[in-house]
Amino acid sequence: SFELLNLVSTYNKISETSVLLISYSDSLQTDNVNGACSLAVRVNDSFSDGGSFAAPGYSTYLTTQTFFSSTGTFSGIAAGTHNINLYKRVLSGATCTRNSGNWHPTITIMEIEP
Repeated sequence: SFELLNLVSTYNKISETSVLLISYSDSLQTDNVNGACSLAVRVNDSFSDGGSFAAPGYSTYLTTQTFFSSTGTFSGIAAGTHNINLYKRVLSGATCTRNSGNWHPTITIMEIEP
């Protein structure tokens, strides 16, 4: 199961009817070729419209730093301030390393009216 890794940002959603389109870019690696690491972005601890393994998120079995960018939508979220959180999931005893090159992860949040 996924567990909270950290708070990435907060966002003040203006409209009750809008959809959030969130893009997240980062890097990830595992120390175990038999294990896997997954990251997932959530709004107020809620999955994106596609469910727990839907974008924005990424999984890797690679022991070298892998760069990724992923975009997903979040609908049905009320107007107001919301937490944008990063969650991780580790399989087979792997250790996950995020951003080992000390790059600048980016998050882009757009509010779109249907």
